[in-house]
Amino acid sequence: MKSKSRRGLVLPLGSIVLICFWLTSCGGGSSHSSSSVSTAVHVSPSTAIVATGTTQQFTVTVTGITNTTVNWSVNGTAGGNSTVGTISASGLYTAPSSIPNPATVQVTAADQASPSLTGSASVTVINPPDNQKAQPFPIKLGTTGGNVNDFTIKGSIITCCSGTLGSLVSRGGAEFILSNNHVLARSDQAKPGEAISQPGLVDNRCKAGNTVAHLTQAAPLKTSGVDAALAAVVSGGVDSSGTILDLGTNQDHAPPAGTLATAAMGMAVAKSGRSSGLTCSSVQTINTSVRIDYQTSCNGGTTFTVTFNNQVVVGGGSFSAAFRTRSTARDGGKVEARSQAHERPGGCRGGRRNER
Repeated sequence: MKSKSRRGLVLPLGSIVLICFWLTSCGGGSSHSSSSVSTAVHVSPSTAIVATGTTQQFTVTVTGITNTTVNWSVNGTAGGNSTVGTISASGLYTAPSSIPNPATVQVTAADQASPSLTGSASVTVINPPDNQKAQPFPIKLGTTGGNVNDFTIKGSIITCCSGTLGSLVSRGGAEFILSNNHVLARSDQAKPGEAISQPGLVDNRCKAGNTVAHLTQAAPLKTSGVDAALAAVVSGGVDSSGTILDLGTNQDHAPPAGTLATAAMGMAVAKSGRSSGLTCSSVQTINTSVRIDYQTSCNGGTTFTVTFNNQVVVGGGSFSAAFRTRSTARDGGKVEARSQAHERPGGCRGGRRNER
């Protein structure tokens, strides 16, 4: 009986190692590579301060997941409520009519497909400064206001702009509100007779408030060297003393000083404006040239730049709010507020001067 012999191949150990390496590096065997993508929900802005009854637009970014639709909630309540504020499906938060307790609430976006995947933002609700509130006639100045036609509409988005009704001017026995061209005259786009309202559109959900004046005259921005306009006051519309909000010695309401002062380095200055309220500082430079960008419509149109010479620069601390602040809304409008004022230092422990 014959026995079957087995044939084998004997290789040196080094050869085996080389074969194994060749199989691995050339795709043989079961080796593979993998990568992972992180999932996250980010809400922007992450913090916000919102006055009672006003709005703040939040946006959300979802990464690492196909379904990017989210559900919004406030303090754990879907859509929020009248106590902590409400939020729409598009992320528009509307603050309650009174400050909640505690005043800071959490706005949360949760992915619909993966509800445990969330992002949040903190919102602190405050009472608005008196400069941003509607007033009964006769109104005090240093307050919210502007041209009722200062808005644009693009699809479902309304963009409205306003600023500060600065001070009272008397000329030929008639009274006028003095403010900026870009506040009263829509950056050279308005016509005489257009209505000026208080509160401004930005503080009234892009709707016109009470008409307190009508545009009378505007200095052309490109040629006059100033950003200024006048609006004739309607009968009984404005406090005839020219009282300005918060400008008194104890931050009470008071008229400006009866005389003008010549600006000098280090001179104390205060202003009371729609966006910043009462703020105080001093003259930093005089005879200064500045360049300002304007737009021919509210947050749109053509942009143009004007150089102003012989300007007085006041700054430092929290003296001036940004030239434009904005929030976006679908039902309340995309809002731009521009602040302007030129008042005396009273509530800021300063002298009694009227700086312009």
